[in-house]
Amino acid sequence: DKTGFNTSIDPASYASADIYKTANDLAYKAFEGKVTMPTIAEFEELFALCTREWVEVEGVAGYKFTGPNGNSIFMPAAGSRTQGTTTGVGVEGCYLSGSINVSDTQFAMSYHFNSALATRATTPVYQALAIRAVSTAKNVPFDRSLLYSKWYIDNGQDGEQHVFEGPFTQWGKTYDWAIVSNGQPNIGKEIHWEMGTENGWIGYTYGVDYGYMEFFEDGTVNIHRLTDDGVATDETGKYTIDEANKVIDIDINVLCANTWVAVKSGKLNILSLTSDGLQIALPNTDEYAYSVNYYSQRKAEADAKIPVSLICVDSSWGGTWGTEVARLSPDALAGQHTFTYEGSSDDVVVFTLDFPDLLTRYPNAFVRIDEMKCDGNAIQFNANNFFYGDIEGKGTYRVELFNIYGIGAADGKVLNSAFSNSQNMGSESAPHFNNSLAITYTVFIDGNGAGTYTPNLVTIPNWDGAGTWGYNAGGTLEVKYENFRYSLVTPQFDIKYEGTGCAAGSIMTFIEVADLYGFFPGTHAVLDNLYLDGSEVTFDATKVLDANDSSKYRLELWNCYGATKNAGCAFGTPDGDVIKELGFSTSMEVKFTFHKLFAVPQW
Repeated sequence: DKTGFNTSIDPASYASADIYKTANDLAYKAFEGKVTMPTIAEFEELFALCTREWVEVEGVAGYKFTGPNGNSIFMPAAGSRTQGTTTGVGVEGCYLSGSINVSDTQFAMSYHFNSALATRATTPVYQALAIRAVSTAKNVPFDRSLLYSKWYIDNGQDGEQHVFEGPFTQWGKTYDWAIVSNGQPNIGKEIHWEMGTENGWIGYTYGVDYGYMEFFEDGTVNIHRLTDDGVATDETGKYTIDEANKVIDIDINVLCANTWVAVKSGKLNILSLTSDGLQIALPNTDEYAYSVNYYSQRKAEADAKIPVSLICVDSSWGGTWGTEVARLSPDALAGQHTFTYEGSSDDVVVFTLDFPDLLTRYPNAFVRIDEMKCDGNAIQFNANNFFYGDIEGKGTYRVELFNIYGIGAADGKVLNSAFSNSQNMGSESAPHFNNSLAITYTVFIDGNGAGTYTPNLVTIPNWDGAGTWGYNAGGTLEVKYENFRYSLVTPQFDIKYEGTGCAAGSIMTFIEVADLYGFFPGTHAVLDNLYLDGSEVTFDATKVLDANDSSKYRLELWNCYGATKNAGCAFGTPDGDVIKELGFSTSMEVKFTFHKLFAVPQW
């Protein structure tokens, strides 16, 4: 009953469908679009998630609801009215939702409560109930300083939709900041059509303007336009902002490509403005408005892809001095990637992989080479002899694989080849391919692997609590990154653990270093000596294995769940899961050395 005075008990006199966010939404009518009626699901949520207390507020009985965040609301027991008779005041709360009973549209969904119970119910549509409105407004603040940037049409010409689905969105002519940014309903004309990827508009007539629009704090705007035939023009205008109504008044046409829309300057509604995106509505003569959807310079820089460039030149100067073999988006940058270069090389003299601007954006980045295939066949390499980082001082991350002019060379010869055990080489024939070169590599952006690590001894006899899950005698392992190479500092360790309860043997004994394997899966350590209760133990060194648990490196002496379970134990034969030869009464002392961060092939 939009009038508030209808006393008819004929259901045909009232709505027979959901009314929330429609022209029959009474809350919307009363509060000019800033609120709506609740759905029955929202009532269920209120009663399920809030604590409630039957109280009196200024002499009125009802429920006080307190939410998980500590905020509260009060809903009075206002009763209900049928025709001219009101009942239940002060005793019963009867609240109307905007949801109809789909089984019988002569009844609306409602919520009833008193001091003893609360439940959803159905109520004849002619019965007048109380309404507790739900705010739709998000109260998004308008920050005009966000406008001071360069803005580009989000037209997908660079292969990306940065903020919006397409360059334009169709709205009703009354849409404004309150509706689009704050979420207030627009009962009059509900239109929202994304003229984007699903509709084939990107890259066609309405997205050919590849320029930018730049707003300045002094009230001037410069629009750099690129027309269909590539002609660039610059135009300067002035603008003012009505912050209360979120309206821009601009004296030149906004950047909008070849749109048919009638109005492109003057007073235009700003529909949304964030540090990433901007929407300005252009009203047309067809009762609609069409927003131009822009993304900011900040967003463009954040989304810019990192190119990957290969230099692979042989002694005849054939090959490539910088073919772009990949472009990596920021959200997919960290992790493993593979590219394939089609070409040939007999013997490389310059062989590098470059990532321009990677270090400018990610100063602590690291790129690890995982595999190389020449004509589909994997080749061996010693990554300890690569050089890593901003070798040329230009913000480009480079992995120098072999370079007779590079940091790893002198007098035109590479001092130590990464592809053989040769030295002082003017070229290297090992990376030989006739058709293709494929490289798999991993990019790290949050750390370059350098730093301090702590080796811990783990030895467990069973699950009764004896032994240790991580004992360290104070020693740390330093991975140094210096002169564009990685090295190990003080790699020898002596850990002596004293404890009881381990005499029966071990189900797992290993040295563990957190995070090390994640950066350097080729890490190699060697067990030098093992002492049990002060006596040295002999062992088969070939069965003490490099292993891992996720990103943790392990030098595995025995692990009933690990690599040594299948390869065999260096200390004896397991009895079930237990190696009795690793038992001790008072102490276990382990001496070990880290030798390499990257695997060294057996040439």
